[in-house]
Amino acid sequence: MYRTTLKTMKRVLPENDNFITATMNGFAGLLNQQGKPAEAEVMFRELLVIQNRRLGPTHPSTLMDLCNLGSVLSKQEKHAEAETCLRECYEAQVTVLGAIHPDTLDSASLLGNVLSELGRHEEAEPLLRETLKLQTEVLGVDHPRTQCTARRLAFHFE
Repeated sequence: MYRTTLKTMKRVLPENDNFITATMNGFAGLLNQQGKPAEAEVMFRELLVIQNRRLGPTHPSTLMDLCNLGSVLSKQEKHAEAETCLRECYEAQVTVLGAIHPDTLDSASLLGNVLSELGRHEEAEPLLRETLKLQTEVLGVDHPRTQCTARRLAFHFE
């Protein structure tokens, strides 16, 4: 359904139409959930080109797409490239959204995980610990995002 819908939309709507970008985002997320991160990567890269032109590189939606790209790169064990995306995203989100925004904290958690995968534990551990502390304060201990960071910290450091 996504493929058919997106193909039709691209034929009849301008490239930067909100419906197209929303559909691409949903489709890329679905591909990732289905265990097709390489296909999701292609879709997120295409989406980022459009979003950068349409909204600019520091718009929250563009940054979330960059974070999603970093996530699918990490899933494919392209950790160095994932780090680049996630670090860029995280640093921009701190400036644009603030350090305690849930999206910023998600990016910090993902970045900490990637740093751990790269063996850079001295950078990863304090980032994950601080992220967990902030998520617990902002979202609560039982929030799924908080629990995800707790699992990452436990997996790599405890």
